[in-house]
Amino acid sequence: MRLLFLFIIGAFSLSTDVFATAEDFSPPEYDWEELEDVEVRDSVVLNYYREGWKSIQGHDHHLAVEQFATARSIVEAYQPLDTLWIIDINEAKGLALTNMGSLRKSLEINYENTTLAEGLEDEEVKAFTLSIAYNSIAVIYSKMKLFELAQDYYYRALYIDSKYFGDNLEFHYVNHRNLGITSLQMNDYQNAANHLDQALDYLHHEGVYSRDRELALHFNFLQLALETDEQNSAHRYHRLASEIKESTRLNPELFVYGFELEMKYQLMMGDTTAAIDQIKAARSNLAETNYHLPFILCRLYISAAPVLIELGEYILAEELLDHCLDLQLPVRELDIDLIDDPGIVLKAKSFQTKIRGKKAALTESESELKRKLLSVYRDSEEQIEMLKTFITGSLIPHSRLRLTRDHFSVFENGIAALYELYLLTENEDYAKEAILLADQSRSLLLLEELVLRMSQSDEVQLTLAEDRLLKNQFDSLSLLRINLPPDTLPMVELEIKDRLAEVRIKREELFRNSLLQQPDYHSQMIEGRRAKTETLEELIDDGMTLLTHFFGESELYILAISRRGVYFNQKSHSEKDLENMRDFREEIERFPAVMGSRTDYRRHLAKMHDLADRIFDQLIGDGHRVFTDNLLVIPVDETSVFPFGALVSSFSA
Repeated sequence: MRLLFLFIIGAFSLSTDVFATAEDFSPPEYDWEELEDVEVRDSVVLNYYREGWKSIQGHDHHLAVEQFATARSIVEAYQPLDTLWIIDINEAKGLALTNMGSLRKSLEINYENTTLAEGLEDEEVKAFTLSIAYNSIAVIYSKMKLFELAQDYYYRALYIDSKYFGDNLEFHYVNHRNLGITSLQMNDYQNAANHLDQALDYLHHEGVYSRDRELALHFNFLQLALETDEQNSAHRYHRLASEIKESTRLNPELFVYGFELEMKYQLMMGDTTAAIDQIKAARSNLAETNYHLPFILCRLYISAAPVLIELGEYILAEELLDHCLDLQLPVRELDIDLIDDPGIVLKAKSFQTKIRGKKAALTESESELKRKLLSVYRDSEEQIEMLKTFITGSLIPHSRLRLTRDHFSVFENGIAALYELYLLTENEDYAKEAILLADQSRSLLLLEELVLRMSQSDEVQLTLAEDRLLKNQFDSLSLLRINLPPDTLPMVELEIKDRLAEVRIKREELFRNSLLQQPDYHSQMIEGRRAKTETLEELIDDGMTLLTHFFGESELYILAISRRGVYFNQKSHSEKDLENMRDFREEIERFPAVMGSRTDYRRHLAKMHDLADRIFDQLIGDGHRVFTDNLLVIPVDETSVFPFGALVSSFSA
């Protein structure tokens, strides 16, 4: 009976694109004194459990959480403890919490299930429990934008399902579709296409097909076409999706996903009016339904905001962002412990700050403009503090970079405001603040390296040493996978992928469970994120020139400061500029190959000179006027691996 329950729950948990019709429910009353009787007690647990699922299907997830919590409190009094009941209840409660947007709480419950599964004797039940837990954890990490981790857990689930449940085609469909989606989010389009094609192969088998799933796959292929700018494919999948969508009642997540794609499709077609109409219609449609889940509504608003900002529709954008924050913040303070989804709140606040910056530029009064720009900068500082706490609490080595990148606008808003303030006042302090912000963004990106170099804690050093061993294991497995012969069985390659995922997950667990418990680690990490103002002054007094950059969405900020003055400039930058930087580095590396051939050597020198001129103008420009004999380059982002020494020498020559 219990195994049957597991399969029912698993199918529902994995197939989150299928929702049942809502039903009214009132919890029954029980005589709690009768719970000493085992049979009565079991029936009470089962009733709460069933009604909890009804509440999930009726989208009343808060009630579902309460019902599952009550069921678990009864089971916890069992002697001996019924582990399978705890696992079942955890699975269901975790899904309800995920649907509510309480991702961190859901993550804890599903991690508990992975621990409980290890103690099960039945190999098949253990495998099934791990499969469901891995899928649930992957879904949560995907919602948290930790796509690398999500992909690892999906690969682990795929390996288990292929090994133990080869005949369950529904599981394989779900695994491959989820891997396709995460690959899309990571811009790995070839891998995304491969997994989505495999999901499509499974879709039309008996027991797998549904119109919702067909529509969801059409949406996925449409997203792939939009991301890769394949207009013919985009037209095709837009038409296929529209045909099904007209006759299908969409669940809220699928509705919002479809809205996001429709908006992008209209923008691809150049129809901005239709894109805005889509935003207004989606907002109206959701308001008329009984779906009031904060993360669903916020996802719609966050998707619409940048489009509205770009089109100058500030009023509508602010309305949507305000509504999102009303849903997410119990108070207006950015207390990360009170927020279920800090990422969404950061996004909303960052967009609000960007709007304030754009509106400030329309101010005619100089004193009012200065006041508004200072307000934008202070907002950015507040959000950066929240981002630091967010990253600290989610310190996952191979996903942290993506998290930081996803919220890089908090730095850009602050630096853009400081740039305008500098132009307005010519106050060098604003340029110094901008340097500190740019350096702070670099510190977040290099957080792991900073901790390794700065920490004085023996425990932290031991943990990082263990992490280096895991990195070596990962490199060895990667090399093994690369050298697999062409006739290798698919299951062998899948096993290696599972082992690679296991190593990455161990690294995540190492940081999550070990490093985050170290108070010394916290303080050292935070202290290392931003240079002190006094340090900056000392370097300048010693005759040093500091040069750094900040790469925004489309703007490049160049900052140089010395005794001779300040250079603070803004330039547009493109992929071509970054390509020139890569070409310049490659030309330097190519030098030994051109020795001995006069023709090749001359071409090499000519290309080096041409690239040096272009890059010098882009990355330094008139900034060389404040250079002193000692130049300290603080590399940021794309410039971290750029050979500035060769560039300056080439220009000087």
